Formats: sequence, C-alpha cells, structure tokens
Amino acid sequence: MYRHLLVPLLLTTFGRAAAADLPAPHFSGFGTLGVAHSDYRDVDFRANLEQSVGPGKTHKIDAGLDSVFGAQADIPLRDNLWATAQVVARRMSGDAFKPYFEWANLRYRLAPNLEARAGRVVAPMFMISDARMIGYSQLAVRAPGGVYMISPITYMNGADINYKFEAGSVIYKLGAGAGRLNQNLASTSGLFNYRFMCRLINASAESNGSSLRVSFARADLSASADILRSYDRALNKLVAQGDDNAAQLLEQINYTGVPIDFYNIGYLYDRQPWQVQMEFARRSFNQTSFGVDLDGYYLLAGYHLGKFTPYLQLSHLAHKSRILLTEVDTTPLSPGERAVVGAINANALARISRSTLAAGGRWDLADNLALKLQVDRIYKPAGNNGAYFAPPYPSEFANANRRVNVYSATLDFVF
Repeated sequence: MYRHLLVPLLLTTFGRAAAADLPAPHFSGFGTLGVAHSDYRDVDFRANLEQSVGPGKTHKIDAGLDSVFGAQADIPLRDNLWATAQVVARRMSGDAFKPYFEWANLRYRLAPNLEARAGRVVAPMFMISDARMIGYSQLAVRAPGGVYMISPITYMNGADINYKFEAGSVIYKLGAGAGRLNQNLASTSGLFNYRFMCRLINASAESNGSSLRVSFARADLSASADILRSYDRALNKLVAQGDDNAAQLLEQINYTGVPIDFYNIGYLYDRQPWQVQMEFARRSFNQTSFGVDLDGYYLLAGYHLGKFTPYLQLSHLAHKSRILLTEVDTTPLSPGERAVVGAINANALARISRSTLAAGGRWDLADNLALKLQVDRIYKPAGNNGAYFAPPYPSEFANANRRVNVYSATLDFVF
C-alpha cells in the first residue's frame, strides 16, 4: 500500500519544491554491520521479539542479529507540509532481511511549535523509539532487552500530534497519537498474527544535558494462529460434552480485543565526561491469561575518554503476573488435540525472567562511524524461557538455571 502511494509522491515532489522555491529534499541513511556469538548452542539469542533465529542453535557466528540498513527522505511539499519516508531492512521472523517502511507519513505544521503527522508514524513506546533503528545514536550495541523485549510495537498506521515549548532553560515536549499495527511473529508453536489498536501519550523535559521522559500506551490486542483455532475446536468439543471446566478455560484464555497497558519512564544524563541512562517499563495485560505481565529496567553508564567510551549496563526482565488456569480433563480428546491444549496452556503458564550484565566499549572512528564491542553475561533462572527463542515451555532449557555469554561487535554509520 505505502509503496504505491510514496513512489509517485517522491517522483513528483522535486518539481513542486522547485516551483514553490522550497528547500531541497533531504536524504540520509544509517546502518549497522554486526556479528554475534552465543556460547549456549541449544537455543537462539535474539535482539527483539520480531526475530526467530539468532546466535546459538541456528548460527555459531551470526551476522544478522544486530545488522540493519535504513534510508530516509524528507521532502518539502508546501511551506508547512513535508513528506517523510524511512525504509529499513533488518532481520524479522525467519533468517532473511526484510525491507519495509518504518515511517511513511505527511507532516503538517499547525503552529510554530505544533505539528501533526498522518500515515505510518513512530510509536513512542520507549525513550529511544525515535532512533531505535539507528545504532550510531546509541552508546551500547543494542537496545537493552530488559525493557525493549516488552513490546514489539515500533510504528503504527495512524496519526499523532506533537507540541514543543520552552520555559527558562527547559525544553518541554508533549505528544499523543493513535493507530493500528498488524504484525506476524513466529514462535516455536507456529506463526501468530497480532493486531494492535494503539493510543499513546508521552511527555519529556530537557535541560543542560538531562532529559526525563514518561509515556503511557493502551493497545487492544487480537491474535490469530492455526494452533489457536485448533485450541478453540478442542475445548469446544469438550464443552459440547458438558465439560464446564473447558467452558471456563475458554473464557480465561481470551485473545480477542485484549487491553494491554504499557508504562514507561526514562532518564538520560549526557554531559562530558559522563553518560548515564536508565529506563523502567511495565506491561500489564487485562482480562486474560493469554499474555504475561512484565516489568523491566536497565541502568547504563559510560565515561568518555576522548573518542573511546567504556560502559557498563545492567538490565532485568521480570515476570509479574500469577496465572491459575482451570484444570481440564483432556482424556476424551485425540492425542493431537491434547498436545495443542497442553502447548497453549503451558505457554500461558510460562514465566519470563532474566538478568543481564554487559560491558563494552565504543570507538568513534570518525564523525559518522563508530565501532563497538560488547560482552553480555545473561542469567536465566529455572522455570522460564527468558525471552529466548526456545522450545515450548516446559523444556530442558526452561527447567534449569542457565548462564549464557553473548559476544558482539558492530560497526555503526550514518550518512
């Protein structure tokens, strides 16, 4: 859809801009070339929820975990109207790079400090959402999983409005938006389609190298998958036989129009020689046992030594909800149906928790080029999958304590 709309727009805008004596279109790009290795080979480490392969079981040395390429065009159409398109290619579900439009919108200036956008816009779930794909803009190799594994939403198709004003030495920003996202995510149980209806608000204050940001988002989630349809059929068969527990379980495992609340607060201090960054996020499901509630945080501290910046990072992801499912006698079902019911119930009961201590260094080789090296020491307690791409819970990996080392190197650039 967006490709058909934007190609003619980009081709015809140059003449309009010249005729109206507008500023020239601005083109920019960014990218990351990365390699990573995990010393635990039974499961895959992943950088975000969209990925289904990574270093570990699938790759001994993985060049796709952190690698990303992007290009952006900002084109003036009228005095107060711009078109923006950002195309990103990165690993999503599967082992291949997928190009797609991360942004594709029209931006209109309503007043000197007030702008509105419509189309595909950023979903500001977290502190670095605007620049999440641009590795060069970040101190560490990747966004910390303790926070950024909580939500896969990076953009939405809809609209937002943003207002900026100053008071003394403080710059304030306020934003609100709404939209939808249709996303396919792979799991070891199959491919799931997730549909999010999002409403978001955020506010930030910046002054003298310090920045504080808070946000809230409500997303109504509906999910569909072959295994979910099989699950419904199996439980409805038991309901038809008069099993009241099966009827109650169907109500508990609800995955249509489920409201999810996301809370986020972040702080950044960046004045020579220190850079300190911290963020806390919470995901809270309502009215369902299909998803799990999570809390996550990270602390990042770096010290600038000329062009070299060593840093330490601590992050933690914790499962907060306690789920009690109604027990169902699946004896009347076929072996395949029993396996489906068991898999979905086990997934609902699975816990997600892990702690990570990372140490690394960044070398700014040039004004637009940075080399980073990072070692992550990850502790996953027993009884959960730790957000790895791992066999369905319970499994040998999930049942035991695990300590995993991940070694990463990236070359980030912008142009």
